[in-house]
Amino acid sequence: MTPTFTTIVQIYQFEGLVALGKMLNPVTNESNNNLDHARFVIDVLAVLQEKSKGNLSAEESGFL
Repeated sequence: MTPTFTTIVQIYQFEGLVALGKMLNPVTNESNNNLDHARFVIDVLAVLQEKSKGNLSAEESGFL
């Protein structure tokens, strides 16, 4: 499998959902909130959005 921009966003999406307690942590099989980590993930996605501005397809931009 070749990684794509969408794959990168999906990794952070999954990590953010776990941090928000919306998905079970795959390691512990428990649901926990870690709002500091959720904020970090959101900030990372914001950096990706800013740094990739003008270089994404409409689909990638919409997904992000």
